[in-house]
Amino acid sequence: MVIGFDAAEATLVEPWARAGTLSTFRRLTEQGTLLRPGNNVDTLPASVWPEIATGRMGGKIGWYWNRYQLHSGESDLRATTAEDVDLTAVWDIASAAGRRCAVLDVPHAAPSPDLNGIQLREWGNHDTAFDLGTEPPGFLDDVLKRFRPYPGPRGDECEEHETAADYERLLDGIEQGVERKRELFRTYLEEEDWDLFFACFSESHCVSHQYWHYFDETSAWHEPDAPERFRQAIPKVYGRLDAALGELVEAAGPDATTLVVLSHGMGQSIGGPQVLAEVIVRLGYGSGHGVTSTVRGRVPPGVKRALKFVLRGAARRRLQRVAGSLPRPLESSQTRAIVVHNGRCGAIRLNVKGREPFGAIEPGAEYDAACAELIEEISRLENAETGAPAVREVVRTDSVYGPERHANIPDLVVRFDGSSGPIHAVRSERVGTVSTPIEEHSHQRSGDHTPHSRIWIRGPGVPAGDARDEGHVLDIAPTVLALLGVSVPAGLDGRPLELGRAAVV
Repeated sequence: MVIGFDAAEATLVEPWARAGTLSTFRRLTEQGTLLRPGNNVDTLPASVWPEIATGRMGGKIGWYWNRYQLHSGESDLRATTAEDVDLTAVWDIASAAGRRCAVLDVPHAAPSPDLNGIQLREWGNHDTAFDLGTEPPGFLDDVLKRFRPYPGPRGDECEEHETAADYERLLDGIEQGVERKRELFRTYLEEEDWDLFFACFSESHCVSHQYWHYFDETSAWHEPDAPERFRQAIPKVYGRLDAALGELVEAAGPDATTLVVLSHGMGQSIGGPQVLAEVIVRLGYGSGHGVTSTVRGRVPPGVKRALKFVLRGAARRRLQRVAGSLPRPLESSQTRAIVVHNGRCGAIRLNVKGREPFGAIEPGAEYDAACAELIEEISRLENAETGAPAVREVVRTDSVYGPERHANIPDLVVRFDGSSGPIHAVRSERVGTVSTPIEEHSHQRSGDHTPHSRIWIRGPGVPAGDARDEGHVLDIAPTVLALLGVSVPAGLDGRPLELGRAAVV
């Protein structure tokens, strides 16, 4: 049995487990092995669930953002389809080997039409990638008849709040979602003796994004006078999740090998990515050149809105081109680079000839020089409010994924440094000051992801009380296959974990 918790913060779960507040996690820690594995959240954060399910790097399979991303050879973002990316998962491999599988609400799971078992997709996920569906198709009727539509927020519904009443409704939905999922998961777990039962709770994701500032007294947006219910939302929801996990562990029985996975975590939103688009325009990589592109970032928002209203058609497009603000910048051969969504990390894609339809940069020496210039200039950015470095590191993704890097993947990833406080504005001698408050681009999220993953493993032959910093989230899929007695196919980036080793604390 694999039970996932989407974006539950490990640095909260572990101390709350030790204190007994999360009693199920405490028992798992005492009775099994706790691993603190690595991940790729500091490079392609949105690839963590595909990596958990497939055992292959998102940078190699071509997945870096849910749901709309750039695809090589195209000039505009579009939704990724199941045909675009090979998301062959651990349950597909196990099913082909004759194992009976139940797969319930695992984020970013692609349809598995040949599955030997049941699959529920995106009934109650925070992120939606391929829409609500089931395998076999008729299974959806059974789910909706017995458990009705998911009562909590899905996708962008998590962002729909402004007033205290909105926050009340949102939290009601999250809490109801935990209980409905607990009921659904336990029901299907007990209805058959599965070889593999793989399910995920996503309520930890939404509550941590939206209520972090109520919980964290160090948050820049903390409201000490907020209602107690809001300030306790995260610990209370985590407590509900812990209780639901306890029921599933009990229902699976002592002979089951159970893996409990925290995919990645959540902490205070530090910002950074929201300033990058203006930065690269000022560095000369947008479609605009000269004074117009430099001035664009200093134009008040009200003036920008007025210009959009007044200008139409070709006139607006001409202004957007010289200002470096085309809505589809890769449709211009004057554009040298663009910023693409990549969650907590900034990401830049160069407009490369032969890869993009209207390429501007030659592969080889010119590409290397552009990467070097962007790395050097972006690394010089300071947090304009504190004077501290705003950027921890800028990395080329081909140095991370090597020659197997998929053509969809951004060329550069920017890892921001929020240790001196949230990044609302940056500055450097060449760029000047770029100010874009986090709230304007983060859908009011006060919590953003951290790279903290955890795996608790309990079962026959698994050492009790063992804890170590070891493994990678890519190892989960091959470990499950090994436990099922299924051969691990070639091409996976992970390897089976050695669960019987002596404790290395």
